[in-house]
Amino acid sequence: MAARPGATTSTTWEGASCDAAPSPFRNPAAGLARRGVHHHRADRLAVRLAGRLRRVAHRFLRAVLARPVPRLALAAGPRPPLDRRWRRHGIGPLRAGPGRPRRLRPAGHPPAGVRCRPLGRSRRRAPQRPAGRRTAMTDRSSVILGAYGRDLLHERTMQPVLVIGPTGSGKTTTTVHPPLLAAWDESVVVWDFKGSVTEDTSRARTRFGDVIVLDLARRGGSRYNPLMAVRPEPYLVPDCQHAARVLTEGEQEGHWRNAAFSYLTGVFVFLLTAAADPEKSLAGARRHILLGDDGLKCMLAEGIHPTAQRAAQELWDKSLALAEERGTGEGEGKGRPGGGSTPPDKSLHYRKSVYVTASVLLAEFEDSVLEAQTAVSDFSIADLVAGERPVTLYIVARPLDARRLRRVFKLILTQMVDFLTIDRDCADDGRARRWRLLVVLDEFLQFHLREAAEWIKYAREYGIRLLLLAQSLWEVEDEYGRGLTANCRLVVFRPNSSDEAERISRMVGEAIEEVPTRSTSKGLLDLFPTVSRGVRVDRRPVLPMHEALEMGGDDLIVFGYGKPIRATRLHPYADPHWRPLYGRAAAAWIPNPDANRWFGAAGPVAEGRVPMVPDTPAAPRRPKPPKVWT
Repeated sequence: MAARPGATTSTTWEGASCDAAPSPFRNPAAGLARRGVHHHRADRLAVRLAGRLRRVAHRFLRAVLARPVPRLALAAGPRPPLDRRWRRHGIGPLRAGPGRPRRLRPAGHPPAGVRCRPLGRSRRRAPQRPAGRRTAMTDRSSVILGAYGRDLLHERTMQPVLVIGPTGSGKTTTTVHPPLLAAWDESVVVWDFKGSVTEDTSRARTRFGDVIVLDLARRGGSRYNPLMAVRPEPYLVPDCQHAARVLTEGEQEGHWRNAAFSYLTGVFVFLLTAAADPEKSLAGARRHILLGDDGLKCMLAEGIHPTAQRAAQELWDKSLALAEERGTGEGEGKGRPGGGSTPPDKSLHYRKSVYVTASVLLAEFEDSVLEAQTAVSDFSIADLVAGERPVTLYIVARPLDARRLRRVFKLILTQMVDFLTIDRDCADDGRARRWRLLVVLDEFLQFHLREAAEWIKYAREYGIRLLLLAQSLWEVEDEYGRGLTANCRLVVFRPNSSDEAERISRMVGEAIEEVPTRSTSKGLLDLFPTVSRGVRVDRRPVLPMHEALEMGGDDLIVFGYGKPIRATRLHPYADPHWRPLYGRAAAAWIPNPDANRWFGAAGPVAEGRVPMVPDTPAAPRRPKPPKVWT
């Protein structure tokens, strides 16, 4: 029946409605209905088929438009893989509520509602939360690697951490200050390169235990004598050799270095077992070496330790043998009877060369301030792990003092790590270990520590955790190789060069994308086209080099937990929860009298039986054979 003029016709077909919103797909049924044409059964089937095709097309279009752009994210879904990494490695964030911070779930349970930030470029960025929500007041014995949204990334294992970032990137305030202020409640050794860490965090460390500030270039602070760390027999000689080896490292390999090493070992043994208490120090060793042959003759006297006697006798014999070997050359012709000169004393010249080489290694102790700061020890290495309370030791070295006293600082750090990796249960003085130790080395490349690559491998087994900071990843690998970076958790801040950015891009890895493809070919007489569909696999870097160079100053990447984690740095200075903790400690360390284990040990020189400077020369045990002139 035809429609009345001016009336609205609404004919509903199966799968299509003429009153519906306009569709991008053609609907032949709508045209037929508007014209009011009566159609037969074939037309009805055609309209029904068109409706079904329209619904399928709409579903496909909605699926294509709703499909996200393919990208590699660190996690997907409501429970990201980072939760599993927290469960496996013991990493768990804290969330601070209003008022006093509270502890959330244990480390074994992942926090609810935490979403991972994609590592690649994202269309939408999460809104910035106030910095005051990021706290960790109750999460201790961990190292904080950065902020992750409103939470903090805590690393509770003993795995060493290497932090790479240029100057001013915030690696100290992000990874050093938070553990010292709140997160680590056990013993700490901090290499303070500029003195700022001591000023900022020492007051907070008094809440956990005692604080020791070791400043060898300033009077009035705590003191430390490296020779007092030497253990008594049967470890006297090995520990003296350990100190001599560290002092001679860095010198050119050769005969003079080996001779100085042997003589220094004998001098250390002689001073600890025979000299008076004021001479049992590295400054006293330098004074003894500068005595020349007089000091050598004291070591050859009766009642001296056999190791010291052998070192002195070896030097004496080598000098005589060298004089005999070279006495048949030009010097012999000058020393013949009737000649115009006497033969030079080549043995004395050889011994003086050894004295000079050994004294140069201790030239820093000409400084009276350094001599006073290393005369006695106010603490022992065992106090760090076996004391009644945890101990925080700040080794302060300003840039000028760090270069000048590099050998001394290197000896102190090497003694602390090496002597604490002897026994897992006891310290070097026999006391049971009670605390773990965190060793923080800022700008550690300036020490040229060959042992650092070895410490990484076994220090964690003895309760020692290393936190190393450097400015360039290439410099670390040039000095220690890739073995050090492969065994550390790596935290990388914004790179400062294109080579560094390219290296970071390769470390992040590549993303594999599956892109659907469609191709259409014309069929016979263009009536039946052929459509083929497939999937193309593309590879692209997750973090291209140009994006690595464009990283913001607050961005950092954490490696070592499977997929990399993109986090942000902390700003403790601007955080109201952290700001009240800053300040310098007022209480001073009470000296430990047991730290000077070698004071009071009687010896021939201390008792006056052997003078420090003999009046008569001591005869060599191997007299020089007389020459036969022809």
